[in-house]
Amino acid sequence: MKPRLESVLGKGFYGAWTSDAAVAPGYACSSAATAEFMPQSLRLEFEAATVKGLLKAARAQECAVSDVLLSCWLVLLRRVTGNAGW
Repeated sequence: MKPRLESVLGKGFYGAWTSDAAVAPGYACSSAATAEFMPQSLRLEFEAATVKGLLKAARAQECAVSDVLLSCWLVLLRRVTGNAGW
């Protein structure tokens, strides 16, 4: 039985991807080794039209709205860092 084309392509792509591919953002950032990690969150309220668009996108992709938002976040990170490899 021949492997599916998607499987072959996927193995080729992910086989070439190494941990070295994960690089720091393209800007200088320094922090003291003693700096305390203090994660923060920001509450956002979306307009009704935005929520409607998010729901429509999630339905079209058969996923949760949180998946759509996470995908948007990853696209933003890729654009900011210039790293399309991860």
